[in-house]
Amino acid sequence: MIVMKFGGSSVADAPSIERVVNIIRGYLPQHPVIVVSAMSKTTRKLLRAAELAAGGDLAAGTTQLEELKAYHMEVIRGLRATAVESEVDGYFNEIERLLSGLAILREFTPRGRDRIAAYGELISSKILVEALRRAGVNARWLDARQFIITDDDHTRARPLFDMANPKIVHALRPCLEAGQIPVTQGYIGSTIDGITTTLGFEGSDYTAAIIGAALDAQDIQIWTDVNGIMTADPALLPEARTVKILSFAEAKELTHFGAKVLHPKTLFPAHEKAIPVHIYNSKQPDAPGTVIALEAPPARTPVKSLAYKKPISLVTIISNGSLPRLRFFKLVFDALERAGLFAYIAAISELRVALAVDSSEMTQALINQLRHAAQTMVTHNHAIVCLVGERLKQRPGIVADVFQALNDMRFDLISQGASEHSLALIVHEANLETALKRLHELLFQNPDPALFY
Repeated sequence: MIVMKFGGSSVADAPSIERVVNIIRGYLPQHPVIVVSAMSKTTRKLLRAAELAAGGDLAAGTTQLEELKAYHMEVIRGLRATAVESEVDGYFNEIERLLSGLAILREFTPRGRDRIAAYGELISSKILVEALRRAGVNARWLDARQFIITDDDHTRARPLFDMANPKIVHALRPCLEAGQIPVTQGYIGSTIDGITTTLGFEGSDYTAAIIGAALDAQDIQIWTDVNGIMTADPALLPEARTVKILSFAEAKELTHFGAKVLHPKTLFPAHEKAIPVHIYNSKQPDAPGTVIALEAPPARTPVKSLAYKKPISLVTIISNGSLPRLRFFKLVFDALERAGLFAYIAAISELRVALAVDSSEMTQALINQLRHAAQTMVTHNHAIVCLVGERLKQRPGIVADVFQALNDMRFDLISQGASEHSLALIVHEANLETALKRLHELLFQNPDPALFY
């Protein structure tokens, strides 16, 4: 048994869905479970329509919703899947009623956001099931909210695995044993009380891994619009190559530092069960893709990929000496948690803590909590550049080569040693693209063919 997840770009229109149907048919002997995202950009547009309605512009929100409905109906007609038209129409009628309610309440709560956002996956999965049935596949639609049980932290809910795992087995195993192909939604779940939740944007990958781990799948496949994990972002470096294989440890570092191919949490359930994760391109299904496994073979090319994160703000916290050192550090990290900030890098010296956070994060709450014990400074317009590879810390000369390639740039923070597999630098955002190009030329001028396509 395998799990196949198809992202929004893979089901963006009728030809794309037909291609997905053909891909699934090729894997029928492996008894796939299908996880599907909302059609391209649908979730964001649903949320925008709701925001407009809650902001008092119901007409604009309704217009956005009508455009989304027309888009989905066009796809249904293109697939000649008219049997599902009434169900999809019913979903859009429900959304329209919700928008009217939001326009009256003038409030769009996290719980409300989850309820609105869930419709994208519900609709796309209904359409895919009908397309599969028309192609002769014995597909069965399942509502992920019946078995992906989460806490009630809306818009970023965490699965309650002790409850979710047996429900996953109970819901999906009988379908597989009956020769059916289960089709369900990524990204959505529900609380113990049945209230709809979401796992955070791009959470469909995570759903696929949760299901795969619960069912002890042989493989978890993530079908997207790129050929796998690349040596760098191909949008910035068209010469980037596809990486054949990475270890789970390497892939976790890449997702932490901004690689967008996978949701960061995807790898943890798969790693725990030692289930390989394959990344494939649904637009080029014959391309070999990338596999993430427990271990990657030794290679003469030490770095596998370059990741980056921008924009980044650097928060520097300087103790005023009123607290012992360890109490000061505890104060800082407790305040960080209360402020809801996520630090991509943290560096500590005798009296200072430096934190790299996303520039969209609000840092004022952190500053307010530390006012009596420290001076806090925030600087903006930074970016993180991260080199990821197997046991980089044990590779002599890497740091010297990097410094030489970027010898005319200032580094605001350097992090190596906390992880065996990464070297991270904070540079000015204006230097990011130049830094990536120079490092890619340095590190991949003679790549190991055993490791890269």
